[in-house]
Amino acid sequence: MHLQDIGENLARIRGQFPEFWEQYSTDAWINDVGLRNIISHGYADTQLSVIWEVITQDITLFEQSI
Repeated sequence: MHLQDIGENLARIRGQFPEFWEQYSTDAWINDVGLRNIISHGYADTQLSVIWEVITQDITLFEQSI
């Protein structure tokens, strides 16, 4: 759920502060918004192996981008 929350907040930043988003967003931010959409709207299609990979491997890239 934390990944979903992060993606939701990033989507709000993108919508409310487009200039900030354009200047500072990274591929990790964009990917997290996409992951949020998958988690939120594709419950049956969400693969736990992908979520696990994000948690164990990709989260470091996201942390570095903040």
